Amino acid sequence: MSSPRRARPDPPPWWRALSERAHRRSASALGGRAPQLLATVLWLGAIVLLVRAVVARIDTMPHPPHWNDSYVLAGAASNFVSHPAQLYDAARTQIGASTAQRAYIYPPAGLIPFLPLVPVTRSFGLATASTVWSVIDVASLLAAVTLFGRQLRISWPRLAPFAVLISVSGALLVEIHSGQVNGLVLLLLALSWRWYPGDGAGVALGLALALKPVAPLLLLIPVLRGRPRVALVAVVTMALVTLPFLLFLGVDGTGFYLTRFLPYFAGFDAHDVDNFSVANILQVWLSGRTLSPHAGALSPLHLGALALASLWLMRAGLVVALVVAARRSDRSDVELSALALATVPVFAATTWPHYFLYLAPLLLVFLASPSLRVRRVTWVAAVLAMWDGIDTELWVYDPHVSRVAHNLARFAQAELIPLVGAAVVLAVFLRGRAAARGRRGGASPPPMAHAT
Repeated sequence: MSSPRRARPDPPPWWRALSERAHRRSASALGGRAPQLLATVLWLGAIVLLVRAVVARIDTMPHPPHWNDSYVLAGAASNFVSHPAQLYDAARTQIGASTAQRAYIYPPAGLIPFLPLVPVTRSFGLATASTVWSVIDVASLLAAVTLFGRQLRISWPRLAPFAVLISVSGALLVEIHSGQVNGLVLLLLALSWRWYPGDGAGVALGLALALKPVAPLLLLIPVLRGRPRVALVAVVTMALVTLPFLLFLGVDGTGFYLTRFLPYFAGFDAHDVDNFSVANILQVWLSGRTLSPHAGALSPLHLGALALASLWLMRAGLVVALVVAARRSDRSDVELSALALATVPVFAATTWPHYFLYLAPLLLVFLASPSLRVRRVTWVAAVLAMWDGIDTELWVYDPHVSRVAHNLARFAQAELIPLVGAAVVLAVFLRGRAAARGRRGGASPPPMAHAT
């Protein structure tokens, strides 16, 4: 018969204290690393998704007679080197058309990013140059989101889900598919806001607007906030980068650009189902305009004057709202600039799905809010606003259904849903009550609330 096992003596107090301290350190390290590990996975996932989107586009590059905007831009840059005076020759046909034509319809400075790609265009073709540009544009967009988010002091773990959302958004897919330059424009704006209120901010803002003058209201914000030098530097920069191109265009080309092209382009409302501008929506529902040239009308109304009056009333209301918001001391200049940028769908006569990328800075402003309610509403609005552009047959498509019904479903998916998201974003920003309650309750204000 074996003897009973002797009980193990209790460890000394110093050993217990050491063990408990090591356990706490281990748990703390694990708890601190988990968000960082998750953020790293999400950031890597965002990069992989962006690369996947670009690679997928390589296999579907358009072939003649099909084209996208990067083909037009790269081809125009190549032709400009040899025949600069012919830059706007094809644009003369665009003036007489209601649909988008294969013509260079951008400011002269829009050639700047594509001039370095001329050797690629001439040696390997437009498809290769377009692919190279897609990589540059997507990398610029990710850098813009990162710069602006970090400027708002959004932590890397909190910024990571937004990067993933951008990577899978329909707006980004359309950006890549149509060969746009919005990623570079947003990067220039992010640099402008990072250098604000120095002269570098004006230079970066001027370059962005010279490249794509999609949001001239951005020049209004520094003036309203007592920083007119920023706006002045921006205007001078735009003039300096545009003037050399006008000299190459010659008298006839410059005259056409200034007197005919600019006035036309400022009010060009493309007759296209993918044009989700407020101007187009009002024309569809109040003027009886069809979604596309070969589709049936969705509305029996023919109130063109009412549609035009409603459009300008809405635009005037937004300008007044910006002026009123600029007088509020609890909003920074950069936050107001993000709001001005988010008004693009209202002020642009033709607004394509990729324009919803211009909502990203304002969404990040809300995600930096101390109010949990504001952040939750922002995520809902972000998903709605970034939904557009995903497979058009994802929701409703039946070849046996009438074309009018299909266009209506397509219109609801591609235009109305993102605009609801945009409206929610603007409404939350203008009210600001949740954030104000948080500050009155003792919560700290947003990181940029005191910036001027």
